[in-house]
Amino acid sequence: MSSGATEDGSAQKKQRTEDFFNTIVIKFTNNKDDKTFYCTVKRTTTFRKVFQTYCHHHNLQDDSVRFLFEDRKILPNLTPADINFPDGGEIDVMPHIDGGGCHGLVILQL
Repeated sequence: MSSGATEDGSAQKKQRTEDFFNTIVIKFTNNKDDKTFYCTVKRTTTFRKVFQTYCHHHNLQDDSVRFLFEDRKILPNLTPADINFPDGGEIDVMPHIDGGGCHGLVILQL
């Protein structure tokens, strides 16, 4: 066996180890039907891609749900590394609801 093959094997093993430590598992929970979905992603993957994967898997439109972490909306252009998202962290999937604003509210004085 040549030393080149050994070096290639070591490089591949090192890359797999780095990939392992640069990935996290995200747990998605949906209170509507109590289903849980797990996704393994790199810490540098944008949440937009992760959310699209979730929606595709559940036959949902991208804009029909909102994703929350610790009761805060997750911006799709961020990555898990940007918000220090923990391995095994949980994202709540909520239906998107429009309305509820008070613009155009008319106040009558008596």
